[in-house]
Amino acid sequence: MLNPVTLLPLCASLSWAGADMFPPVERILSGIHPPRPGVVAVEKDLRDSLAPARSMLWLQAELRSSDWERRRQVVSDQAFPMNKAAVPYVGAVLLNLNEDPRVRVAAAMTLGRIGDRAGGRFLKEALDDPEVDVRFAVALALGSGYEGVVTPLSETLAKDPSWWVRYAAAVSLGNLGKPFAVGALASAAVADSSWQVRLQAARSLGTIHSPRSAQALSAVLRDADPGVRAAAAMALGETGGEAAIDRLKDALEDEIDPFQRSLLVASLKKALEN
Repeated sequence: MLNPVTLLPLCASLSWAGADMFPPVERILSGIHPPRPGVVAVEKDLRDSLAPARSMLWLQAELRSSDWERRRQVVSDQAFPMNKAAVPYVGAVLLNLNEDPRVRVAAAMTLGRIGDRAGGRFLKEALDDPEVDVRFAVALALGSGYEGVVTPLSETLAKDPSWWVRYAAAVSLGNLGKPFAVGALASAAVADSSWQVRLQAARSLGTIHSPRSAQALSAVLRDADPGVRAAAAMALGETGGEAAIDRLKDALEDEIDPFQRSLLVASLKKALEN
């Protein structure tokens, strides 16, 4: 369900955006391995049955290991869809503030991959974790399809002291694509103190195809940062519709930078096609 690779910003590949300008996703999520599904287990009386590779008793025992890397690996190995039995144990790891933050990060990403509703409750509670890396992972994990998370993610986008976490919240709100996230994304796109968050909020608005998104993005076209303006232009192209077309035309009349004008023209063409 949740693929950390897709969370890296598209703009990170652009010439004006260095890797150090965005949250260090690979560092934070390092050690998170691809999910491994259950395997055939030979049991005493049911030799042909299909069962998880290990029991929950084994999981509990492994989580008491003194080696944090082993605990993180064990938690990561639970990351396959609908592994409901593991959710309470992984959730307890996530909420245990005495646990190594790197293990809590793994727990957040694992819950995102499992996708069970109960995991969402653990994740929402962990949005207040004192460690920024954990909050970052939690905000990303909540964007994997949980219901009832737009409000907590919107509050995180508005209030978290770390721009890394606000950025992750903007990513997840875009992934969810819910129209009632437009208000929070619009506020962040024009008012956040970090240009990275404003840029991502603009990109996320482009995933929500509504006149409200186009209206919000029109204000972002006047941002002082050229990267944010570019993101808004591209997002309007994705949004499409009459409102987006009108706002791109208006922006073309005012924009004098040749590069920005070329982006606006390309986005206008895309909007006309949508």
